[in-house]
Amino acid sequence: MQDIRPTPKVFKSRISVLLLGFIAAIFAYPAITVFHYKEYSGLYFLGVTLLIIFLLLFGTRYILSENKLYVKICWIIHFVSMDIKDIVSVERSYNPLSSPASSLKRLRINSIGARGVYISPVSEQEFLYILKKINPGIQASVSDKKAWYRIWDWDINNRKKSVITPDELQLIEPAMQQTGQAGADVTAMETPDRPKPWWAMEFPARPKTRRLLYILAAILIMIVMIRIGVTIFQAEQDPVVIILNHGIQIKSMYGLNVDFSDITGISLIEKSMMDIGGIVNSPRLIFDGYSVLRRSYKGSFRSYDHDLGDFLLFVQYKSSPTIWIECELKKDIYISFRDGKKTGMLYNELKAATGR
Repeated sequence: MQDIRPTPKVFKSRISVLLLGFIAAIFAYPAITVFHYKEYSGLYFLGVTLLIIFLLLFGTRYILSENKLYVKICWIIHFVSMDIKDIVSVERSYNPLSSPASSLKRLRINSIGARGVYISPVSEQEFLYILKKINPGIQASVSDKKAWYRIWDWDINNRKKSVITPDELQLIEPAMQQTGQAGADVTAMETPDRPKPWWAMEFPARPKTRRLLYILAAILIMIVMIRIGVTIFQAEQDPVVIILNHGIQIKSMYGLNVDFSDITGISLIEKSMMDIGGIVNSPRLIFDGYSVLRRSYKGSFRSYDHDLGDFLLFVQYKSSPTIWIECELKKDIYISFRDGKKTGMLYNELKAATGR
């Protein structure tokens, strides 16, 4: 005889509007900076970070299977599991600590011999009802205050189902038999029915379709990671400096054009940028400069060890000598190559072209 197992009950995590707004505020300024300086390579870094956040927010699932509660993140990563019979209490919490919950309105699950786990399932009442039917000893203290100003309670997919379905009854029944409650009328439970908003619409996904989505997501992550690697490789290369009739053109990440009329002086310093400016800090503005591997520096930086103020770097940090271009309207520019002889040759060409 074939063993027919009850279908696991899967709850999505609610997603906080306030949390989404906070993430949008964090990423707004870097995105504006990227478009302002037209350094679109920075979008790859933003894209990967947002993709990871998206997977964490929208891929959290709470699974009730027989007498077990499983928590998964990114759909497939097993985070925690516990026996429902070991759960002692469930209480409301707004603890913002990192947890497998995409909403600030959370449930704290307290179990025997384990720390509290914070979750935020959709259809809370249905979730709690199933837990208590499996383990009637659970003490539930879950308040549900309603007010328009409670923005920490706003969620984009806080829906409720209307009834316990036959599949859910099949899930609960084996555990209820162990507690002597077999035959209880659980299908009669009614919960307020709210229309589902357009952003929370669900579409059935077959296993093959789900696997295909996972494969496509993995391919997308690989493409983005490869592009980031290529960007870092290109950024680590020496800048290309072209002397034009009216000025110089620096081709590199955060490159620019400088007119000869803006240049007030050119000097060759027999030191590396590390020796000139001490420890060069990271850029003041996100995506306003590159220094990922701490060997090649490109973009806007500031030194706090010496009175150099703000400057533009296109240097190999530990290579000497270094060309110092003083500008009247723009920040001073420092240039150096891995090969010191190449830096000296560029200095002579700049002196001849500018006459300074």
